[in-house]
Amino acid sequence: MKARISKEEFHIGKNKDLPESKFEYIKGIHFKTSYFIYESGLLPNQTLTFIREVANERGGIRVYRNGFRVLPYGEKLNDWLGLDESSGRRVYLFPHRNINFFGFVEITDESGLTFDETSSREGLFNNEAFEELVDFVQRSIISAFI
Repeated sequence: MKARISKEEFHIGKNKDLPESKFEYIKGIHFKTSYFIYESGLLPNQTLTFIREVANERGGIRVYRNGFRVLPYGEKLNDWLGLDESSGRRVYLFPHRNINFFGFVEITDESGLTFDETSSREGLFNNEAFEELVDFVQRSIISAFI
């Protein structure tokens, strides 16, 4: 699949070593995120404090399926992309915790066969399609920084 940052385009393949390899399940996906760096020298302290409070409540990348929000993705303390874990382990040096992002993933799956919600309506089934989705979004974010 293609990912685009500003005007630069790059490919994310299912196989990390083959950017042209095709994902099997993640068709009809649209994802967009904004990134925020909490650097005190860039904004007044009061503004930075306000943004941090908003990010603690609303930061992260939410998931929508066929126009409806799917909980708990993007909720406070929900690390569905493993960003907080990766940041804590210092896998990459740039800040990339959930609160650094404000975004969404939009899934169009009219049949509901690929991305099906659990019976409790709390999340999607953790199947191959969901694993592909997580891999694609996570690798797109990391690739944007690299």
